[in-house]
Amino acid sequence: CGAAKVVPFRCHGRALCPTCGGRAMASGAAHLVDRVLPHVTVRQWVLSVPWPRRYLFAARPELCAGVRRRVWRELARWYERRAAALGEPGGATGAVVVVQRFGSALNLNVHFHMLLLDGVFVEDGDRVRWVKVPAPTTDEVQQLVARLARTVERWLDTRGYGEDDACDEDDDANGALLAASVA
Repeated sequence: CGAAKVVPFRCHGRALCPTCGGRAMASGAAHLVDRVLPHVTVRQWVLSVPWPRRYLFAARPELCAGVRRRVWRELARWYERRAAALGEPGGATGAVVVVQRFGSALNLNVHFHMLLLDGVFVEDGDRVRWVKVPAPTTDEVQQLVARLARTVERWLDTRGYGEDDACDEDDDANGALLAASVA
């Protein structure tokens, strides 16, 4: 017929390619290391979303963005409080947060990967210095997770989504596909 289609993957496949995906992931990681993140210690945090909320966040990206902002703020405050407890008040930290929408089986699994600077930058006269904070204990992580859950659920409640609300499922094909992918 004379028609041609350009397929952007090196493998010329029309689905997800581990080679192409791996190359993109390596390129993105190199960019973060070389141009975005300062040369300080970084800790990865992964926030999983409960099953009933996965469909909600997939169907309502604006809610996902709001949750991301609240989780980032809580984690930043935690680092800043830890530094203040070490005698370093007024510090600020930073992060790169990525929302991942699928799990390894390509099932719908909205979750957050967060690379947080593992400490704070503190102004010291005319310069800025790095203060690393100690790694969190298991108890501290449990307390932080409970605080994050309360913060997120309170925020969702103000938007009209109670704890038992997964989503007001639409009758369209997209809604049915999202619901099936979560299951």
